[in-house]
Amino acid sequence: MKTFFAEKGLVTPTKLFRETDVIFAEKLYSTEESVLEEFEGQPKFRDHHFRIDYTDINEIIPHPNFDNPSIQINLKKGLEYATFYFDFTAHNEYTDVLNYLVAKTKLQAVTQKAKGSLAWTKNLLYAMFAGIFGGLIYNAAKAHEAGEVIDVSGRRSGIKRLLVSIGESLGSTLSLVLWVVLVLVFLYLTYNAYKKSAVMQTVYK
Repeated sequence: MKTFFAEKGLVTPTKLFRETDVIFAEKLYSTEESVLEEFEGQPKFRDHHFRIDYTDINEIIPHPNFDNPSIQINLKKGLEYATFYFDFTAHNEYTDVLNYLVAKTKLQAVTQKAKGSLAWTKNLLYAMFAGIFGGLIYNAAKAHEAGEVIDVSGRRSGIKRLLVSIGESLGSTLSLVLWVVLVLVFLYLTYNAYKKSAVMQTVYK
């Protein structure tokens, strides 16, 4: 496996994988010798220069679908830094390093739910609002049919008048249908968005 990587435009442009550790920097070094010279006698974590023993790695999370395929490294508790990313321009290099790290750390593959998007919560809020406004329209329609006078004064009187007007126009039956349809539509959209966010992925722990 290729052990030294020096590539521009990456989060970690310089990476050197050794027998017991990996040293890497957020600065580009053109040769392996220049990296070793820079790290000689220095602490593990220093000014954008880092060294990690494989025994310090607690979790490996592959991200093959990032713009640049990346490997997320989570360290054991108590260390100065918690998380690092190794990114690559070539997918085969990413795969080689991932397999190498898994072998070195002896971590086991586990399938778990990825931290997906929370966009579905917006649809859930819409469903709640649809339920509230649909209920208000239905109640306004029922009150109108019963001959009751609906008070639309006070705060948000404009919204109240609009809801009452819709309820009076539709009547209680159509208002009930509208209420149910709106809630079901937004609940369906919420469910679909949630399913898309609930992606399973393989991590190593």
